[in-house]
Amino acid sequence: MIRRSSIVTCALALVAAGALAVQDAVKIAWAPKAGKTSKYSVHAKFRVDIGSGEQDVNYKMTVTQKVLEVMEDGKVKIEEKVGNQSLVIGDQDMSEMVQGMDYGTTYVFLPNGEVHERKMDGPQEMDNPRMEDAMAFIYPGKELKPGETWTRSTKADSSKGRVATETVYTFRGVETIDGKKVSKIDVKFKELEGDLPTTGEGTVWLGDEGDVVKGEYKLNNIIFAEGVPPVNATMTMQRVE
Repeated sequence: MIRRSSIVTCALALVAAGALAVQDAVKIAWAPKAGKTSKYSVHAKFRVDIGSGEQDVNYKMTVTQKVLEVMEDGKVKIEEKVGNQSLVIGDQDMSEMVQGMDYGTTYVFLPNGEVHERKMDGPQEMDNPRMEDAMAFIYPGKELKPGETWTRSTKADSSKGRVATETVYTFRGVETIDGKKVSKIDVKFKELEGDLPTTGEGTVWLGDEGDVVKGEYKLNNIIFAEGVPPVNATMTMQRVE
């Protein structure tokens, strides 16, 4: 005799299987359009020891990206500007420390989102290749079903301040944000060398052109700037325009 609990369990399993079946394969690719501008609000939170004890740090900035050109071979030229920076340590507004440090970077990306060239116009201390690797997003350029993965691996290059890394991306399915369908992707990152390797995990939501709509990250032993000790941090990235 089949118990009622068994029937309920089977019914729930069928519902779950049906929900997964609805999640068809989705092509995860980048299709930027020349002239498009996107603005993001970025917020990093972490704790630092300033000598008198640990204090909470809240750093915010606005990142504006403009697609300058989509080339015939698929490369994409983007201008990125960082501005509206603010810094609060504990309960003290220390934003004057970052005022006047706005900067811009011109990138040329490969079709999969990998950086091909970049030219930075700003303070050298803001150049952070290890942070760039930790936050990199690479497109597989193919259809994936929920649960399928792809990987990015990099080699060490001491001349550019880079260490060997590995990032694993997992497609989790399609969700809705502000009435629009977005692809949800989990990200796991790790440096493969060093005494205090940076590791992290997060989630990125992509629009129909492969543009980032939202990102949430947890990073361990991340170095935000040269001379600053590694910290554990959380970061959010939200498109506002």
